[in-house]
Amino acid sequence: GNGFHSKEWWEKGEGKAMTVPLVEDKANYYIPGMDPDLNKALSNAIKETVKFLGTKYGLSPTDAYSLCSTAIDFGLAEAVVRNVEAKGYLNATPIQEQAMPLVLQGKDVMGSAQTGTGKTAAFALPLLTMLGGHGSLRCLVLEPTRELAQQVHQSFVAYGSDTGLRTVIIHGGVGYGNQREELEKGADIIVATPGRLLDYMEDGTIKLGGAKHLVLDEVDRMLDMGFLPDVSKIIRQCPKDRQTLFFSATLPPDPGTPTTWTLTDPT
Repeated sequence: GNGFHSKEWWEKGEGKAMTVPLVEDKANYYIPGMDPDLNKALSNAIKETVKFLGTKYGLSPTDAYSLCSTAIDFGLAEAVVRNVEAKGYLNATPIQEQAMPLVLQGKDVMGSAQTGTGKTAAFALPLLTMLGGHGSLRCLVLEPTRELAQQVHQSFVAYGSDTGLRTVIIHGGVGYGNQREELEKGADIIVATPGRLLDYMEDGTIKLGGAKHLVLDEVDRMLDMGFLPDVSKIIRQCPKDRQTLFFSATLPPDPGTPTTWTLTDPT
């Protein structure tokens, strides 16, 4: 396996040499060709990290920037990498090796992997990196069951520690009160089951106009459970220029499934 700080891991994407040229320009940082909003978030995150490393550990700006560059070589924010390593994960799994660089490039992705292969991290880590810091709702993750939603929510919270990002979980089987309170505090990421999410959408509590990242996780199970009509309603409320990620144990082959009308040039 390849370590989470390995530049070779990043360069392995689809067998093609890929470089991440992090450029410093008048105290701002950017990756040439990347979306301007993402570059702005990247620059702000690096400046805050350089400041923190100087205050906390006495690193010079040059040394602190070098540390940031190491994390960027891999493609993940330094705080996210730190959280991954704190959980004892030192090597990327095959699904992570294949999916992460593509997600970080903003591409639509279809990924197939069994449970226990690091599938959640394959989309959670790059999304946490791309979102940068706390703001408005920008990421929606749909899960077929409450149990899966809880697992994915826990992963986002753990991997997103110290990033300032808030992840809120929405599912049925419990009252609305606590969930409304959490939503009122603001959410960058919502992990939800379709039915309860639609309840909040219909009463105006949740609006998906800013959800630029949509994840449909365990797509095969979602379709088997008859969620296609609900999922279709939800997708129609998301921006058309979003990034869409499909992850599943087995990719649905039926041309009538959402893969044909939700993904743009998927990889």
